[in-house]
Amino acid sequence: MARANGEGSVYRVRKPDGREVWRCAETLGRDPHTGRLIRVVGEGPTEALARERLYRNRLRREVATGQVSQRALREEDGVVTLDQWFHLWLEQRDVRSSTKAEYRTRYRLHIAPYFGAIPLRLITPVMVQDWAYGTLPKKTKPDGTPLLRETAVRSVFVILSTMLGDAARLRRIEDNPCDQVKTPKRSPANEERKNTIRATKNWVPHHLVKHLEGHQDEARWLLALFALRQSEVLGMTLNQLKWKSPKKDSFLVIDKQLARHVRLHGCGTDPRTGAYLCGEQSDRCPQGYGESGLYLSRDLKTEKSRRAIPIVEPLYSALRRQEKWVREVVHKSPDYDPLPGMEDLLFPQANGRPRRHQNDRRAFSKLLDEAKVPDRLRVHDARHLAISMMMSGKLGVVPSQQGILMWTGWSPTTYARMLETYSAQGADILLEPLTAFGVNLTERRDAKKKPKKGAEPAEVVPSSTDPLTAEELKVLQSLVSRLSAAGAVVAEEE
Repeated sequence: MARANGEGSVYRVRKPDGREVWRCAETLGRDPHTGRLIRVVGEGPTEALARERLYRNRLRREVATGQVSQRALREEDGVVTLDQWFHLWLEQRDVRSSTKAEYRTRYRLHIAPYFGAIPLRLITPVMVQDWAYGTLPKKTKPDGTPLLRETAVRSVFVILSTMLGDAARLRRIEDNPCDQVKTPKRSPANEERKNTIRATKNWVPHHLVKHLEGHQDEARWLLALFALRQSEVLGMTLNQLKWKSPKKDSFLVIDKQLARHVRLHGCGTDPRTGAYLCGEQSDRCPQGYGESGLYLSRDLKTEKSRRAIPIVEPLYSALRRQEKWVREVVHKSPDYDPLPGMEDLLFPQANGRPRRHQNDRRAFSKLLDEAKVPDRLRVHDARHLAISMMMSGKLGVVPSQQGILMWTGWSPTTYARMLETYSAQGADILLEPLTAFGVNLTERRDAKKKPKKGAEPAEVVPSSTDPLTAEELKVLQSLVSRLSAAGAVVAEEE
């Protein structure tokens, strides 16, 4: 094969695994100590890529022997560093802006200071191994405690692995070096937290429903106990309430959520720590750019999140009162000053502006204090408790309830873990229909109300405190698989 001076030999070879690749080889001279020929080789699926790798390997050797500086590798035209690749990679990721913001933060603080300036092809499995199992676990807070727990280390590792995996798929590198490094394990289950959930699961939902009667935020927290996500509730508008006659046909459409634009820093970062040079948050960065603030997004967490659920008691009455308060108090207030496009929020602040996520979390903590709930629960725990209460026990879930449960496609393994942590195995929860769930939640509130004259006393269903047997758990896991395969989402036409 004809070639120009300095190009070396170019030919095709068959690898032991049967693949055919191009190989480009060049002789640089003889080793002055051993007298052996010094040859550099580059291989690739195409001739052009083999030539490029030959050149890169030759340059790498020159750097190793001190003939040129390592800077030559970074400045070489066409060489992509991990920093450059991260921005290209992130721009093409089809994820929510909040997810991209999380990727930026983790990359900036935990990946860029170690690999950012290094060309993709020079990142090796040994470097990744030392970083994942040596550098990251040793990072500490000012008080000396670990900055990253095992699960956080794992998530940072997965970001790097995904980036390099996509680079390998696009042939920017031959192999993903992370593939040769064992993925860090998740943190062991927090037994203290699991014990907290187990100790409260059988009484907190009923207790909160009783405490919420007449509370200003009754509808807000009832929706949490009916398993709606925080952003779905905070972004809810009046037109999502579909009132029907009779009232049992009313339903709530979930088709949007409250989201936040993420403004970006423009000041640069400290290469050693990844900290922004301005020392401010992105919305106060003097050189920041991009949109900021809250907005209503039609992009929900999953495709199955777009759904309709029946409005049953006690939700029906609470949502009616909430709607009346918004129309007659908030909208008529002299301080009414909503954000554009958010004039009809169902759970606004008194001035009509959206309720921020952090303020909503503080309100939930305050509610727990008022209700004298001794243990710390997160807003999202209410969703998990509700779902597991509907799904656990001696009864099952029929496919038509999938939309009511806001099913998200948990695997049987994930479901089993959720059941272990959150299950209300002793709760007398009737899973079908959802109305029975609402009745059950309000049973303590209504316990002291006298029955109508001549009415039959309600039957008391004893609660079982026996844990699920292995056979029962197997049946539930099988049910999960059938639900996931069914793919049905409850939706009622208006």
